Amino acid sequence: MYISGQLESQLDALVTHAIATAFASGTVSNLKTHWKHYIMLCLLLGKDPYTVDINLICQYIIVLTQSLTAYQSLKNYISSLKLWFLVHSQDADFMDHFKVRLCLQSAKRQLATVPHAKLPITVDILSQIYQHLDLTDPDDLVLWASFLICFWGMLRKASLVPQRVQDFNPAKHLSRGNIVATDYGLLITLSHSKSNQYGEYTHQIPLTAIPGSPLDPQAAYLHMVQKLPASHCSPAFVFSDGTILTHSLFVKGLRSCLTKINL
Repeated sequence: MYISGQLESQLDALVTHAIATAFASGTVSNLKTHWKHYIMLCLLLGKDPYTVDINLICQYIIVLTQSLTAYQSLKNYISSLKLWFLVHSQDADFMDHFKVRLCLQSAKRQLATVPHAKLPITVDILSQIYQHLDLTDPDDLVLWASFLICFWGMLRKASLVPQRVQDFNPAKHLSRGNIVATDYGLLITLSHSKSNQYGEYTHQIPLTAIPGSPLDPQAAYLHMVQKLPASHCSPAFVFSDGTILTHSLFVKGLRSCLTKINL
């Protein structure tokens, strides 16, 4: 009996761990934020957050409508709520309830907006940025190499650099070993992306050298590697003081460059 009980406890712990690691870290962070909002509303109203209450869900939709600016964001909150009830073994078919559908339709009408797409980075913009960088400064060189590899490789920031320093994983983010110089330019190897979260295949991206051009990704990367050598498993982009280039530092550096060229 003791062995059986111990085995069951171990299996329960493994099941809990499996459930906790089923989603990407970014998804888990979003779920926690969404669930926290719902729980806070339940506490304010003295309601049980673990029981499906159609009227409470409709009230939640109204609160979200007043606080959010995009209907897609509201849909994400409601999708998280559906998962909340599933996790707690509750019926999550509330989306089909007539009152809920009407509240969502009202929210969609109130939050209707024209999508605002960010302007793309262009070759002309990169050429202007180049004029405002000091490539004798290793840190400017790191930013420039990351800009060019991101641009020519058409990479998402999530594949290029980690969200936070502690999040760096050479299997998910670019490391020095993932970028290889070739006779024609650079070869980038990715084994993880938004569309390949389970590493089911390896994606290779060839970047052609542009000899004599300031926008040559190979020249910029090799210049950076020469100035700031690092190990095979090191993050691809590391500043001279050892700081890893993260999402926020990448965006901060790009915004600073865009400000300098009045964009």
